Amino acid sequence: TMTSNGTGLFEPFRHARISFNNIFVADPFFTIWFLISFIALLILKNTSSRKKFWIRFGVVLGSSYLIYTIFNKYEADKIFKDYYAKNNISTETYFSAPAPLNNWLWMGMAKDHDSIYTCYYSLFDKLPIQFYIAAPINDSLLTTVRKDRSVNTVLRISQGYYSVQKENDKLVLSDTRFGLRNGWDKEEAQFVFRFNIEKDKDDIITVNQTELPGIDGNAFRLLIARIKGN
Repeated sequence: TMTSNGTGLFEPFRHARISFNNIFVADPFFTIWFLISFIALLILKNTSSRKKFWIRFGVVLGSSYLIYTIFNKYEADKIFKDYYAKNNISTETYFSAPAPLNNWLWMGMAKDHDSIYTCYYSLFDKLPIQFYIAAPINDSLLTTVRKDRSVNTVLRISQGYYSVQKENDKLVLSDTRFGLRNGWDKEEAQFVFRFNIEKDKDDIITVNQTELPGIDGNAFRLLIARIKGN
């Protein structure tokens, strides 16, 4: 429930996914304390009096980091909402979440009836937010496929944060909640989670997720540099 994925706490009675979006689905700074604790407990003998210490070590430090992420989200939300207000963008429908593998670089997302406005901010930034990227929702493109079960599943999971584009003879639906590839660079304004929606000559609809972008050394260096702030 703390991640952008969320959890269907009320299944099967209600499909809503509950999510607080204060930690990325894979955050090494959260995992490391439990991993150290696990290794120590694996090595120690069952009769060792040190086991209690290592249990507390993992639980206390891991939980403390989780609480720390809540304060980070609160700070990021203040920055984002102030930025959107200055640019006359409504935050009535608003979403924020950390960028991959950390809790210092954050993505803010505001939505109106026709566009989703995405921007990034690092808690180490000395300058204000530089720009936002407006992605058209293009809901009308889904008219002929909206009744399909697979399409509806993707829409439901996206919690209304999606953008649709037409590419050749197919539709590409992006789940915007997981951010952009190099979202702080307008030239890389493509969302990470994308689904191809195609209809064949018999009007059979198929939905397939596109391959996720690989994280090479250069992409990782760009991420670290952006986390450090501008």
